[in-house]
Amino acid sequence: MGEYGSLGIFLLVALIFPVMALGPAFLLQPKKPSPQKYIPYECGVDSIGSPYVQFRAGISLRAAVHRL
Repeated sequence: MGEYGSLGIFLLVALIFPVMALGPAFLLQPKKPSPQKYIPYECGVDSIGSPYVQFRAGISLRAAVHRL
């Protein structure tokens, strides 16, 4: 088998295992999801304004310092 045979088998298994695990999920997924799937879920209430909000970095820094 040689010096690198076990390493080759390990790499082969490391590449095949994720494909075997994710392959069926990829093949069985819905092909044409409904347009309703792309609407963000907001507990049944339509959102008002932009969902993107800029947070202040000071809050995160204060939390990080607090953990020290």
